[in-house]
Amino acid sequence: MDENKELPRVEIKGSAPDNTAAAATANPLAAYYRQPKIYVKLPSGGKFYPSGALDASEDGTYAVYSMTAKDELMFKTPDALLSGQSTVSVINSCMPSIKDPWNLPTIDLDAILVAIRIATYGDKMDIDTNCPNCKEEQRYEFNLAQYLEDLARF
Repeated sequence: MDENKELPRVEIKGSAPDNTAAAATANPLAAYYRQPKIYVKLPSGGKFYPSGALDASEDGTYAVYSMTAKDELMFKTPDALLSGQSTVSVINSCMPSIKDPWNLPTIDLDAILVAIRIATYGDKMDIDTNCPNCKEEQRYEFNLAQYLEDLARF
């Protein structure tokens, strides 16, 4: 690189440390932040959470983000899987509205994990089975979006 060549200057107007909206618009990487992939209604309707465990929404829907590489690695760590810490870490990362996943109602857990799966991999999941009698392999496609809707009805 030519040492005499000057790098382009970037001027940020109106950014103040206490003005987060101005700082977010000035950030050239703001368009690349993680965006919610889907919004989900919890089967509990947001009830039964201890105070401070859920950042309640006005319309009852909660943003779900896709998993990051770090989240994927958490599901491959045996010690964290045994203690439940990996599931808690992934819920913290993918559903920031849930402040304390250790205290969420169990009725919401399946819906949350299915929603994270949909946000990360899509709404279809292939299931491979082997027939115990003929040993033939079969593949089925399971519609996770329909399953999530069924969970929300309860």
